[in-house]
Amino acid sequence: MIRQALIEIRRSPLLWCAPVFIALELLLVFGRPGEWTTVWSQASARAQWPVLIMGPALAAVAAWSGGRARRDGMREQVSRAARPAWHIELARFAVVVLLGLLIYAVAPLAVLATAAANGAPGRPWPGYVLLGAGTLVICAAIGHLAGTRFSSRAAPPLVAITTFTALSWLQDDPRFAMSVLSGHPQVALAPSALAVRLALALAATAAAVAGAAVLGRRTMGLDIRFERVLLAGGVVATLALAGAMPVTGPLRVERPAPARPACAGEQPEVCVWPEEQRHLEDAVQTSRRLAAATANAIPLPVTLHEEGLSGTGPQSGFWVGYGERAMATSMISAVLPARWTCDTMAAEQRRAWAENSVMLRTWLAVRVTGDDGILERTPPQVQSRVREVLSREPLQQASWARDRYEVVSDKNCAQ
Repeated sequence: MIRQALIEIRRSPLLWCAPVFIALELLLVFGRPGEWTTVWSQASARAQWPVLIMGPALAAVAAWSGGRARRDGMREQVSRAARPAWHIELARFAVVVLLGLLIYAVAPLAVLATAAANGAPGRPWPGYVLLGAGTLVICAAIGHLAGTRFSSRAAPPLVAITTFTALSWLQDDPRFAMSVLSGHPQVALAPSALAVRLALALAATAAAVAGAAVLGRRTMGLDIRFERVLLAGGVVATLALAGAMPVTGPLRVERPAPARPACAGEQPEVCVWPEEQRHLEDAVQTSRRLAAATANAIPLPVTLHEEGLSGTGPQSGFWVGYGERAMATSMISAVLPARWTCDTMAAEQRRAWAENSVMLRTWLAVRVTGDDGILERTPPQVQSRVREVLSREPLQQASWARDRYEVVSDKNCAQ
């Protein structure tokens, strides 16, 4: 088997394609800047982004390798070889998976080294990298079996396209997703969901290797009986595990809030997830600008929490890691009411509530960020009204904001 593996390594397209795939991986993970370099959860999630490239590529290479014997007219020799057919198929499959995982590992190592060099607090989240590895094995299994069954030279590109489409489509359903696009510390991989996907990779491997061995056989004997048993077991396990994915629930679940979040500042105090403490100083500065902008016209909570630290809902907290404007906007949303509370409010009153809410949020956003370009993305009537208010004296602006807040907070609900 080792000799067969060495032969497959020398003939594998992955050897001469490796530099191209590595370059694409690094471009994918480093080509888009972000705050992931200082947050382990974000860096770990980004480390498995190459799955979107390597999954279809590995499926195509496995299809090419699996169909080589038939294309080269070697099927008869393989079927009559002294070694069991599943040994040969396992060697082919193992070479594709091993080389693919080695290429895939370059990006996670580079990403995690970058996060470590930037002093990201905490530790890596290896579950995301394991998820990517399991997904690659499943893609390779699909390609290996498809290449054995359809040895046409058109099979590899068709398998790659199909695999890429499937990965993209499954991404929309958290019950079936095989990868993630972000790694917020508020959520983590569900252990049961990760275990099912890793077990699915093993079952798919057994089905692919045994299926390829059975399809390539022209003789009967003890070996093929074992291979058929292995194939049946692999197929049953694959179907059972695929059916268990929606039962185990979404790929990621919400994490419980830590007992000691990272907090700083006062009036209001600001608390973030420990993994996000590199953003704490920026959050404190934003909260101070928010307090100054309200000019005591709008009451602020004693503590402003990052999303996920104080429950869920439209006012559960603010977000960090998306830039100053996004942080300021989310803080404003955490301070102002998200909707009206009067059940008896008439339609005209609801329209007035919505208009006052938009004006107040826009006014606050401009005051906090100092960016009047925000006005360009508001309706004309709101834009002109807020511009006029911003031109007033500070005390007059505070009085206007206090009146708007009276409306959006439904303090006159009982009247």
